[in-house]
Amino acid sequence: MPDLPLRHRQILDYLKHSTGYTTGQALAEHLHTSSRTIRTDIADINEALAGTGIRILSKHRFGYILSAPDPKELDKLTRSKGSFLSRNDRIRHIAFCLCLRDDFQDIDELADEMYISKTTLELDLKTFRRAFLLVRPYIRMIRRKNAIAFENDERKKRYLLLLLFSGGWNYNGRGNTFYSYHYLDEKTVNLCVREVNYYMDFFELHMDDVNVVHMVLMSAILLHRLRDGHALSDSREIYTVPTAVRMAD
Repeated sequence: MPDLPLRHRQILDYLKHSTGYTTGQALAEHLHTSSRTIRTDIADINEALAGTGIRILSKHRFGYILSAPDPKELDKLTRSKGSFLSRNDRIRHIAFCLCLRDDFQDIDELADEMYISKTTLELDLKTFRRAFLLVRPYIRMIRRKNAIAFENDERKKRYLLLLLFSGGWNYNGRGNTFYSYHYLDEKTVNLCVREVNYYMDFFELHMDDVNVVHMVLMSAILLHRLRDGHALSDSREIYTVPTAVRMAD
């Protein structure tokens, strides 16, 4: 049985508990992503599960429905432990979820999503505070009863996403960690690689590998955030180097 990424398991789990068809928009809203991403995910799920008997069926204007002849095999699949073997993996996932949300994240739902107890999640949150709240970009976490959220600061969220995607980067290969998060798709990242390299050559700019990777990732994050309706609200007048502004444009 294949070990699916978390969001693929979330889709299967959501459809498993649905009665009748579920629209792609409903899945996208539940998982805080786009309908296009859901379509890609479902195609990937069906490809990964080929030969298992488990399949997500689609019907025009109705949506998606799960076909799973063996419920026990489906339970094993949705509760796979491969994505969250360590506390470090879990706290990175918490940070990633809060960066992408515009509203509060229910703690019980987050614990269920990662298949851990609420007690374990509270312990993870203590580690999470030290790892992500007490260091740059010093983003503030707000807690209201049983829910948490990041402050509404787009620049800090983008910087934190950069840290998440660049952490553990493999500079000698293409198997990098950001692909496993199913947010920065490979096509967009490759586009940014080509554009960044072109304009660095055009303006005769030179940077070390780390900064080039950061520029590529920040460009890809920018594209995804703009697509999801999250633009920077502060003025561009703080940037006083004309060449840098032209290159960024």
